[in-house]
Amino acid sequence: LGRGEVELWHRPGPMEGSVWVVFHKQEVIFIGDTVTVEKPPFVGEANIPAWLEALDDLRSPNLSTYRLISSRDCEVDRDQINAMARFLRKVQLRVDRVKKLGDSGAVFDKLAAELLSDYELSGSQRDRANLRLRVGIEDLYQKLYRVEIE
Repeated sequence: LGRGEVELWHRPGPMEGSVWVVFHKQEVIFIGDTVTVEKPPFVGEANIPAWLEALDDLRSPNLSTYRLISSRDCEVDRDQINAMARFLRKVQLRVDRVKKLGDSGAVFDKLAAELLSDYELSGSQRDRANLRLRVGIEDLYQKLYRVEIE
């Protein structure tokens, strides 16, 4: 990337300590796990409202000329940012619905499978992503509602 100043921007969302690495001169931002494309993100440590704000930042006109580099999927574009925002809103709505219905337990398996349908994965990759997503949803649920799942 050559010489130039580097800025670190705190952008919680995937985790409270998430940071972007910004190279203004080169118009490049390394955005960590803010956007994942090929596989669903781990949501167990997520702050979804802050994550959605971070995605709004990425869509701002101030960053329209910047290349956005994800830690998992290389360069990402506006459509992929929008897809991540839709996915996170869906996670939040489904987790809230579980709380309102007062039914957890086996519902997390079904919820993970439903959310995973947004991704094209097969075989063991799908199995691992499903497990990771289910565990993340359970962790998020426990974090948000301060409950233990048996």
